[in-house]
Amino acid sequence: MPSPVFPRSGRDVSDLSVPTVQTNRLIRGYNNRIGLPPDAMRGCSLRDGPVTEPYNRASVTRPLSSFALLNPRRRSLLRGNLLVLFSFAVSFRLSDFPRNRANLWLLIPTVLAFYGAFETVRCMQQRWNFYHGGVILCIYMDLMAISLILFFLICPYLF
Repeated sequence: MPSPVFPRSGRDVSDLSVPTVQTNRLIRGYNNRIGLPPDAMRGCSLRDGPVTEPYNRASVTRPLSSFALLNPRRRSLLRGNLLVLFSFAVSFRLSDFPRNRANLWLLIPTVLAFYGAFETVRCMQQRWNFYHGGVILCIYMDLMAISLILFFLICPYLF
């Protein structure tokens, strides 16, 4: 009676030894480096051989929290800039700018703009490079927007 053969690799079962946990980790790391998602590796072992079958990236679903924009634990320059610009647009509409009405609802865009500036500062790197310079320019933009929002908030009470 012939020994069973693995369908993917075509190798004979009798040729393989029992894999250890460490070799499984090495194989899983290898397969992740060639572009397979971690979910494709679930349930695979050294006995199956390395997974080289192509998969459809459109069919792989990721949770929304895996995107840096929606995950508050990860740094995101886009999230910080969008918060500041959105806060500035909302404060512009709330203050009714040419007439500058007194409105305490402007405190909400002010807090959001400060949080957006904090998110931008989180993206700073220790060594200087062009990304670091771009983050500094974004911080200057945040400071300008925050100063305008504070102007919209404070000016009607002064004049």
